[in-house]
Amino acid sequence: MESTLLTWTPDAILALAPDPASAKAGRGLAGSSKWRNTGYRDSVAWGECQGSGAEAYRTAVDFQSAAPAYKCSCPSRKIPCKHALGLMLMLGSLEVGTPPEWAQAWLNGRAARAAPRDPARAPDPEARAKRMAARERKVTQGLEDLALWLEDLVRGGLAAAQSRPASSWEERAARLIDAQAPGAARLVRALGEAAVSGEGWQARQLDLLGRLYLLSAGYPRQETLDPALRAALRAAVGWTQDADEVRAVPGLRDRWQVQGVRSEFDENLSVRRTWLRGARGHDALILEFAHPSQPLPPALPLGSAFDAELHFFPGAFPRALRPDPASFEFAPALLGHAEVERALETYAAALARNPWLETLALSLTAAVPVGTAERPLLADLRGQALPLHPLHADFERLRALGGGQPLEVCGEWDGQLFVPLAARAEEGWVPLGRSRA
Repeated sequence: MESTLLTWTPDAILALAPDPASAKAGRGLAGSSKWRNTGYRDSVAWGECQGSGAEAYRTAVDFQSAAPAYKCSCPSRKIPCKHALGLMLMLGSLEVGTPPEWAQAWLNGRAARAAPRDPARAPDPEARAKRMAARERKVTQGLEDLALWLEDLVRGGLAAAQSRPASSWEERAARLIDAQAPGAARLVRALGEAAVSGEGWQARQLDLLGRLYLLSAGYPRQETLDPALRAALRAAVGWTQDADEVRAVPGLRDRWQVQGVRSEFDENLSVRRTWLRGARGHDALILEFAHPSQPLPPALPLGSAFDAELHFFPGAFPRALRPDPASFEFAPALLGHAEVERALETYAAALARNPWLETLALSLTAAVPVGTAERPLLADLRGQALPLHPLHADFERLRALGGGQPLEVCGEWDGQLFVPLAARAEEGWVPLGRSRA
């Protein structure tokens, strides 16, 4: 096989799985008699897998860049789906061939989208300014309404807030989406989730209420803030900066490690967060969005390491533009902290830099899951522990992976609860959690 494909070991392929269930299903399809019309040429592999319907699912994978691209006609919204994983696990047994028309059409479309944009089709600056002004008015009104809603919520008490139906949080979040303030909408949804997060929910909900009120109170006064804090405020609301403007700012070169990936899907938006850590201790978040009808870009492989210059969004620490590494290798160990105390110091420094920081990836190089399923914890070797989120902890999976021995674990910390995203055990890098839908 071509060297581009030979570099992909089974462990490296399974590290791309969005969750353990997809990895298991992909292994089950590898070498299955359900496959037909398989083949490869250069950096592309393809095949058709018979599913439950009359038509076989057409699956193709392009390995031209460090992060593979996937195409599958199945209805799954997971990227990559089990069919793509199964196809990749069969790379060593595929024969050279000519891509079928449907695969070639997909490759041609990818090439066309990657071509440089025509400067003559650049957006009209005057029209853009009008759109920006219209959005500014909508955001301002939406946050004014949010402030009144928050005051009513607090006046009624946290106990009453906890008894609210899930639809009430979603309704307020939807209004903020309509006001083009998606960052505030995410925090409102988090408020509803905090209400059912178990012991200590009051502190978590109060923390989120404070962040939201700081957002709504600060936005009308943004012109009085220093540039860095103003940029952080606008980023928290949901304003984004043009990628070309971000690239114009000098970047940070380091050797980066992909430590955790989390995907979330709903009827309005697909979101993926990819956490990187540099060899010199820098953290970075690659945030990607897609309409539900469109696939997210190919994921950077979990556990991979590469040299790259990252460009960070001003005020949106630790968000950075997605890199496009020419090559990568899989890291032999997790970059992180041996002690929970050191990890929390990293979080405190990040929060001081960005008061609206929602989550930060923390990595522990020697952690043991302790406690119970009702009160799960992740402890370092000194006994200091982080409380795990009871809804997304993957507690039993962690215990099984460790077998009582310390694990290397990366997860998201929001100041209250820890959500494991990946672990490194004897079997290699293992994705944790579930793609949320």
